[in-house]
Amino acid sequence: MRLVQANDLGDGLEPVHRFPRRAVGATYERPLVDGQEYVVELGVDRLGTTSLTWTWRVLTGTEVAVTGSHTVVHVDESGRPAPVPDTLREAVAERG
Repeated sequence: MRLVQANDLGDGLEPVHRFPRRAVGATYERPLVDGQEYVVELGVDRLGTTSLTWTWRVLTGTEVAVTGSHTVVHVDESGRPAPVPDTLREAVAERG
């Protein structure tokens, strides 16, 4: 998993509606309590031609509360799969 921060992805990205979700999964390891502080780690597990699989963990302190992933597919104006934009591909590659 390559960790990515939202501000690392730059300003020239496509609107979120151009990346509909194809698959989502989560495992809840421990409960989150209302008002509890938490941190979300976001990483890229796989970058394909038209899709991207994000992995993430929700932590309370050092304890993992939730792990999960979701795959999104980049689509063009007609809703058909289209190559992931170079700006996003480059931003992910920079994080290594």
